[in-house]
Amino acid sequence: MITVPTALVLGAGASKDCGLPLASELKDNVVAKIRDDVAIQIAGVCNIPVPKVREFRDSLRNCELDSIDEWLERHPTLVDIGRTCIALELGGRENPYQLQKSWYPILWRAMSAGARTIDDILKNKLCLIIFNYDRAPEAFLINAAVNTFGIT
Repeated sequence: MITVPTALVLGAGASKDCGLPLASELKDNVVAKIRDDVAIQIAGVCNIPVPKVREFRDSLRNCELDSIDEWLERHPTLVDIGRTCIALELGGRENPYQLQKSWYPILWRAMSAGARTIDDILKNKLCLIIFNYDRAPEAFLINAAVNTFGIT
């Protein structure tokens, strides 16, 4: 159990060893993924014209900023396209088995040491502050809890 009050602030790098991209890689991957066939799908999901998706792609590609976040802050009308593209990129990369090869199991072992029930887990003095698009920390911890304590 984590008995000393602890806060962990997690950004994109927290899941890098799980095969998920850093901010600059996410931006580049989103741009590369938006081919014409994908632009049509994104346009349908976001209910916007295909040329708007191409405009999104071209502007993001040429912005010279490090992250899609920075760019979206300056383009609030394109946030829905951005979120859709990020979900498409990250959704295809999430791999539960890769999470087991990261630092997350170390955290879980610290949290579950001495815990007999799921209620004991809630007694950990841990606060996770997550500034990240992916769901890796949450997915790992939920899966570990379910399988450790037989939660259905």
